[in-house]
Amino acid sequence: MRTSLVYHGLLVSLAVVLVYYVFVPSLSADSWPSFNPDYQLGSEKHYSQYEEPSDRPLHLVFHENALQIFTFRSNGSIEEWDLTSQSLVRTFQSNSIFSYIASMNSFVTKSAMDNVEILSLDSKQVTPLARDFYIHSAVDGSGTLLLLSIGGPSLEMWKLDDKMLSKTWAAHRPIRNGVAISTDGKYVAAAEGAYDPVTNTHQTTIELWDVKHKTPRLLFNGVDDQEAHGVWSVKFSPDASMIAVDSHVNRHAGLTVWGTRLGNPLFQVRGLDPHWVRALAFSPDSKYLASGDEQGRLILWSLEQQRAVWEGKVGGQVIHSITFSPDGQLLAAGIQDSTIQVWEITLSDESLD
Repeated sequence: MRTSLVYHGLLVSLAVVLVYYVFVPSLSADSWPSFNPDYQLGSEKHYSQYEEPSDRPLHLVFHENALQIFTFRSNGSIEEWDLTSQSLVRTFQSNSIFSYIASMNSFVTKSAMDNVEILSLDSKQVTPLARDFYIHSAVDGSGTLLLLSIGGPSLEMWKLDDKMLSKTWAAHRPIRNGVAISTDGKYVAAAEGAYDPVTNTHQTTIELWDVKHKTPRLLFNGVDDQEAHGVWSVKFSPDASMIAVDSHVNRHAGLTVWGTRLGNPLFQVRGLDPHWVRALAFSPDSKYLASGDEQGRLILWSLEQQRAVWEGKVGGQVIHSITFSPDGQLLAAGIQDSTIQVWEITLSDESLD
């Protein structure tokens, strides 16, 4: 009898080991190809992983021609880089918010006097829009709708054509972490958060609205610090079918993707070693999701295969921002050492295997 039980226990243990090595390798750094960057923009600076440098590259976006890339840094500076010469072309100054309107080749910025403005890169003309203590902004794909939030429990939509406030939504919690609008302008989302100093916990909420309605779809509503979503990123896929956020579950990093129409979970990653995934970006065809974390892991996830297929080598530096070029052939990351690293990639599951 005892021999039978021991034998049974060994079989169970073997089964657990087999399950681990069959289903968990997608989170192993040895299970997908890893590549060094093809371009570096800027000179390296030496910061520790735990510093928050004043020149952190918080946002990246490519010009439509994929030959220039814009970066918005935490000190408010906006830089235009030329990829061909790998040189800095020019700089601008903002204050806490930044969005790029590709159709107008313009920035949404904020002045030191808290004026939200549209800066044309072609004419250099500055057009005032609104004035308040806004900290978050997002623009739809057509460049006609602008989301703004001051960080409180409300969300505003502005029409850029007539520069008028169009709609407002009431949020469940203060919108501390970010806002997003789908490319087609049909959906808006807010990453909300609150800190309880008594219990020393963070509560996060992810809300999604159809712009035709006032009532949101509650994708997540946290009640303790064991699970948090959207602290760093909230992104719609280019085809507007999905929304992705960074996730933090049981003190480990991850990411979550929901469907926008039903609010159903479509893809989840859990148990990554770093504390946080800091940046997310969908590929232009909405088939891949790139993630960048605090340990410098830039990973490309196939949403069709539900697994990791590619990794960019960053060297242990915190990744603050990532973006794809419009043609999907370049992937850029804003790094803790203040540089912008760029990879040439081919987006097909066959070539990434």
